[in-house]
Amino acid sequence: AEAIATALSSHSTHRYTPRTAQHHSAHRYAEAKATALYTQHSFPHSALSTLHSALREAMQVTEIQTTLETFFGDTARLLAPGSWQVETPDFRLLVLLSDDRSWLRLLIPILPAQEALPFLEQWLEENFDATQETRYALNQNVLWGVYQHSTASLAPEDFQSAIARLLELRQNGLSNAFDIYVDRRIRSIILAAKQQGQSLESTLQTLNRFYEEGVMGELSQTGESRDRILAAWQRRLESLWSEVEG
Repeated sequence: AEAIATALSSHSTHRYTPRTAQHHSAHRYAEAKATALYTQHSFPHSALSTLHSALREAMQVTEIQTTLETFFGDTARLLAPGSWQVETPDFRLLVLLSDDRSWLRLLIPILPAQEALPFLEQWLEENFDATQETRYALNQNVLWGVYQHSTASLAPEDFQSAIARLLELRQNGLSNAFDIYVDRRIRSIILAAKQQGQSLESTLQTLNRFYEEGVMGELSQTGESRDRILAAWQRRLESLWSEVEG
């Protein structure tokens, strides 16, 4: 115990021994020289911020250009600073940075709006349930696939994933929305048929009549197109028949 007390006493005495005036003066002089040296070789804060922003922007542009060239080769080209286009026989992809470089937007045209509008409800449900980081959007009489992201937090993996998702939306075209639309129409037909005591066979005949009268298809369709679409509706009716309770 005495040894511990002695050690603590010794440490305390060593730590808090008053310094001489000469010691304080030398210490202040060293601090002043260090501050002057730092100030002489430092950039102003605003200049550092500008430099960091420029470096970050250059890295973003380089990463975007590299990713597009990796995915699409020579079909990717720079339209203007901060704007790229990928054009192939199958699709056109636009990559746009905002004027202040804070946001990135990817756009891919899918369908004319006139063809998309009958399925607007289905497109909105797809946005809610299935499109993940991408969205369907209408602009300039076109249905687009759209992706937007802040460049400050954008990772190369996010950018690559967004491209893949937009290409998938473009490839799906009307198919997903049309499938949802067909399922709902078929379920309503089955429900009405069962409530009226109709059989599957008689309901199929009703479906055929609807098509002949243009209720569930365009009268201008060719015979081959009509037969193909009608066959698809018939298959779906048969597969859903047991799922719908009358």
